[in-house]
Amino acid sequence: MVFLRMHGQGILANEIFWGLWLFPCGLLVYRSRFLPRILGVWLMLNGFAYFGTSVTGILWPQ
Repeated sequence: MVFLRMHGQGILANEIFWGLWLFPCGLLVYRSRFLPRILGVWLMLNGFAYFGTSVTGILWPQ
């Protein structure tokens, strides 16, 4: 059970990085005219959401 819980915490910590790469990707999409700008905004908002949920899960676990 300890290793299963450690794996869950590792995934939770990894979600920070899953969210952080969405910021530069969203900024690049926003600045380019190839894709609609709303996609860049959505990517950056999703990055905030990933980061927020992972920090919340680490600081206030169940």
